[in-house]
Amino acid sequence: MTRRLRSSHWTRLRRGLYHAAPDPAEHLRWRAEIIAHLRAHARPLVLSHTHAARAWELPAPLGGWGAPTFTGVGGSPRAGAVVIRVGRLESPDIEAMGRVPVTSLARTVVDCARTLPGRDALAIADAALRRGVVTLEQIAQVLHRQRGWPGVAGARQVLRLADGRRETPLESWSAWSFDEQGVPQPTWQVEVCDEEGVVLGRVDGLWPQAVAGEADGRAKYRLAARQRGGADAETLATILDEERLREMALRRTGLVVVRWDPHDVLVLSRAVDLAAHLRREFVRGGVFRGTAYLP
Repeated sequence: MTRRLRSSHWTRLRRGLYHAAPDPAEHLRWRAEIIAHLRAHARPLVLSHTHAARAWELPAPLGGWGAPTFTGVGGSPRAGAVVIRVGRLESPDIEAMGRVPVTSLARTVVDCARTLPGRDALAIADAALRRGVVTLEQIAQVLHRQRGWPGVAGARQVLRLADGRRETPLESWSAWSFDEQGVPQPTWQVEVCDEEGVVLGRVDGLWPQAVAGEADGRAKYRLAARQRGGADAETLATILDEERLREMALRRTGLVVVRWDPHDVLVLSRAVDLAAHLRREFVRGGVFRGTAYLP
């Protein structure tokens, strides 16, 4: 073991835990550490809260994943390098991912909704619903079983806004910000056609006042570039040119297009300004001459 560590054939993850690779990927290191934590405790523990969300490949909270978190049925809670929460766990609340017991997708969504800031919890709930393997009714059943637990009121607000049509965390953060600022929610992810029925594209949100919303994070265009085989400057420039032409076509149908980025919904002063701008566009309105439908 000493020879393999010195020669960098193995990597020391923590005392008594090694990985047979010189530099394991982050997700492999994380998984190995979770297994080590489970082995280090005598009582049965289930990976839960944000780290269950990580196991389910749900969006990361803006503040990061935090300390590894587990839920146990008995014993005392613990906080520190590892967080152990105590709570009731029923058999439908637990699923196995290899050797790691993890809270179910529905239970994970509710636990995060009770304990995370609303915008982070909504992004997790939206992503879970978008997969189509858990329903809002199943999540609501878990929340009902947790009535009286800390954070339930906030979780109810998250589920009230949850919508699996949103495709990115930015759209979820936007929905949370709109609710805070008293802006009505748009219909999310709407296909728009011109007067002749030609599909112009999908808008992130559409309000009945002929206002289309576009949540423009950099990741959106980087993902589009990667889907075309690369994220070089030329590919990104081509995508931005296509986006400009698409917006011009949308405007020709009478739609008003409002764009925002993450700072416009995450920074309070900018969120207030965006809400005011949207209200002005609602009053001014427009005459939409195309058609819109949910895909």
